[in-house]
Amino acid sequence: MGQAWYLYQYPQPSLLPNYQATEEAVDYFEKTVSLFQILPSYSWLQASGIVPSSTATYTSSAILSALQAHFSYPVTIRCNSNNELNEIWYHYVVQGSVSSGTFHKANPVGSGSNCPSSGVKYIPKSGGGSGGGGVASAYCQHPSRVTTVSVAYA
Repeated sequence: MGQAWYLYQYPQPSLLPNYQATEEAVDYFEKTVSLFQILPSYSWLQASGIVPSSTATYTSSAILSALQAHFSYPVTIRCNSNNELNEIWYHYVVQGSVSSGTFHKANPVGSGSNCPSSGVKYIPKSGGGSGGGGVASAYCQHPSRVTTVSVAYA
């Protein structure tokens, strides 16, 4: 799993008070870092004996159990076409704005896990280092300004 990314969409800019183009860039980066720091997927998997390997494979249920034991809510795992784990999604509902709102863990929304039940590869990342990056996405769920956020590590 690779570099950190944080992607989100605010509601239409016209819904945001005093919105100025690109002002969300700093919020975008700060929220990425704070979410990344509280979701140590690599450590959680390692604690359950799930470590990157060029030869070992794992079951989806073992990976999901290891992550859910620490996050306390269901997570979503995604694999590429080679059955390699390449995304872990953590889900939140945010009351208020993405930058300053209150994050509440939530059940998954959207696409579910797509990894096979067995034979999941957790390939060592190239270039050294440990852990992975992250992807977070948020979107306005309805006009009450409750935002659903999914945080994924890729």
